[in-house]
Amino acid sequence: MLCSPNKRFCIFLGLLSCTSRVSTSVHRIETFLTSAPSLYTNSAAAVFEFAATGSKEVATFRCQLDNLSPVDCASPFRVDAIGEGLHVFRVKAIGRWENSDPSPAVWEWHVDTEAPTIRALRSPPLYLGTTYVEAQQQCLDASPCTMRCHLDTEEEQPCGALWQREGLIDGPHALFVQAEDAAGNHTPSPVSILFNIDTKPP
Repeated sequence: MLCSPNKRFCIFLGLLSCTSRVSTSVHRIETFLTSAPSLYTNSAAAVFEFAATGSKEVATFRCQLDNLSPVDCASPFRVDAIGEGLHVFRVKAIGRWENSDPSPAVWEWHVDTEAPTIRALRSPPLYLGTTYVEAQQQCLDASPCTMRCHLDTEEEQPCGALWQREGLIDGPHALFVQAEDAAGNHTPSPVSILFNIDTKPP
């Protein structure tokens, strides 16, 4: 048998045969998330959806929650009974041809099931001789939180740490403050600040 240097043409027993080389193109696989929990959530369960480029070359996926051992998984992947605090989810595609994704897709999020609390930093005295009133309060929570206020029967509106009002009429008044955090938790009931305005001389 005589062959050419590149072994593409061979003469065997006086017959000309042609052999072709089979080349396998191996592409790098990239893993990406298509759905994940919100950055802050009050749910102890989480569902992740993911995919990879070159899906025909993917044998399986490998998922890992926090520092637990990685497990074979498929999309969608659900985890339950997640505790409070910061969590990290990692997923990477495992290739058929030694072309696994070297860097997993990563998602970080916070589980917060606790309602925020409101701390009164400065409240008006029970009786005032002026029509100007201010109150200062602080929202405390593991997640970012915002406050909403309303005076007496007025409509509730967003408010900051410092609430101010001028030109109030004489009589009793009540300021109500409620908080909501980024995970969707609300204070069970609004904090009420009571005061009376009396500008009339005795």
